[in-house]
Amino acid sequence: MTRKNANAEDFATLGVETVLVNNLGSAGATVPRPIQAAAIPPALDGKDVIGIAQTGRGKTFAYLVPMIQRIVEEAEIPKGRLHGRKPKKPLAKGAARLRGLVLVPTRELAFQVAKEAELLTKRLRFTVAVAVGKSPIGPQTKAITDGAELLVATPGRVRELGEKSVFDWCNLSVAAIDEADRMMDMGFLPQIESLLSELPAGRQHLLFSATMPKQVERLSARFLVEPVRLEVDPEGSTAANLKHRPIVVPGLRKIPLLLEKVLPRRKGVLVFCRTRRRVDFVAKALREAGIACDSIHGDRSQSARRQALSDFTDGQVEVLISTDVAARGLHIERVKTVVHYDIPLEPDGYVHRSGRAGHGGGRGTAVALVMPTERNLWRKLAKACEVNESLEAVEGYEPHAKKPSGTRPPKSRRVRHETVRRKGRSRASKPIAKGEKPGSGVKRRPST
Repeated sequence: MTRKNANAEDFATLGVETVLVNNLGSAGATVPRPIQAAAIPPALDGKDVIGIAQTGRGKTFAYLVPMIQRIVEEAEIPKGRLHGRKPKKPLAKGAARLRGLVLVPTRELAFQVAKEAELLTKRLRFTVAVAVGKSPIGPQTKAITDGAELLVATPGRVRELGEKSVFDWCNLSVAAIDEADRMMDMGFLPQIESLLSELPAGRQHLLFSATMPKQVERLSARFLVEPVRLEVDPEGSTAANLKHRPIVVPGLRKIPLLLEKVLPRRKGVLVFCRTRRRVDFVAKALREAGIACDSIHGDRSQSARRQALSDFTDGQVEVLISTDVAARGLHIERVKTVVHYDIPLEPDGYVHRSGRAGHGGGRGTAVALVMPTERNLWRKLAKACEVNESLEAVEGYEPHAKKPSGTRPPKSRRVRHETVRRKGRSRASKPIAKGEKPGSGVKRRPST
C-alpha cells in the first residue's frame, strides 16, 4: 500500500496521547509535518511503515512518537513521574525492560535521536539508552542491564553487545531503522539482517529513508509485513527552499575562493570534504586565515566530535568542516550555507549534504566547488538532483585564467596549498656529484 502526503491540524487528531502532545509542544512541534501526519496513524495501528522523505522533513518524530506511545501503553508506564505515581503493575527488570530499538548509521545521529526521545518522554517513567562504537562499552552495558525502555544504537555496537549476551529481547515489540539508505552505503546490511533475525516474531517495523535503493527494498521485502509505504518528496530531489550555486574553480584556488568570496559575511557554514585528510587540510587553512572553525571525522574521538558539534551549534565557531558523517539526520538550525568543497560522487550524497542547510526555517544555500575535470560528474549530479543552475565562473578564479593584479590577499590570509607527492619522485637529501648514480643513498667518495 502506498500513500502520498497527508495533513493534520494538530497531533491530537492523529491519535497521539495528551502527554506526548504537550511534550511535542514544548519541543516546538505543534503542527504535524507531512511525513508525521502520514506515518503516525498507521504506526499507531500497529502496521509496518516505510517512510520516504528528504532530510529535514521531521522523520525522527514520525517514528519516535508512535514507538513511545506503544511502549507506554504496553508496559502500562505511569504518566506522572514528577507526582510520584507508581506503576499499576511492576515493570520488567533489567535488560527485559527493553521494548523499542532504533538503529541509526552514525554516533552523532544516535545521540541526537536519544535527546529528542528524552524530550518526548518528560513526566514519564521512561528511560532511553544509547549504544555507539568508539565509546566505552561498560557504561552502555550497565545502562541496558539496569533497565531501559528504548535503545538508540549503531549496528556495530549492537553486534558487540549481543556477542556479550547483554540483551534480553523477550519484550521487544517495535524496531525502527532510520537513514536506511545511508546504512546500506556504509555496509551495514549483513549486520542489520542478522540482528532482525534474532528479534521476537510479530514485532512492528518502522523503516525511514530518503531514497529506496535495491538493498533497502530487499530488507523491507524480507522483514516487513504488508507495509504502508509513504512518500512525501520525489526520490532524489533536493529541498525546495534551497538555492544552488555551482562554481567551476581549479583545485588550487578553492581555499582562496572560500576565504574571499564564500565565507565573508556568512555564519553557520558547513563544509563537506570527501576524505579525512582533506578535512584536516581545510580546517588548518581556515584557522591560519583567522576563521573560527572546527572539524569532525571518523579519526577524531567521540568526545572531540561532540564538543565540535556543540561549539558549532552554540555559535562559538562559525564554520564546521566534515566528512559525510554529518550529512545525515543531524538537525542544526543555524546552518544556512553548505559548501561542497569536494562534490560527492553520487546524487544521494548531494541531496543529503545540501539538506543540512535551512533546517531552522527560511532559505538555505548550497555552494558546490566543481573542478574543471569534474564537469561531467557535476552534470550527472545536477540532472539526477534536479538542479537547474548552470556552472558559474567567478572573476579571478576561472580555469586557466591569470590572477588579476591587485587581488593578492593580505599576508595574514595567505595559506599553503595542499600538495600530493607522486610515487617515484623523491628528492635526494643533497646534490649528487657528476659520475655518481642515484640510488637509495649517496655513497661517500673514497678518501685520497
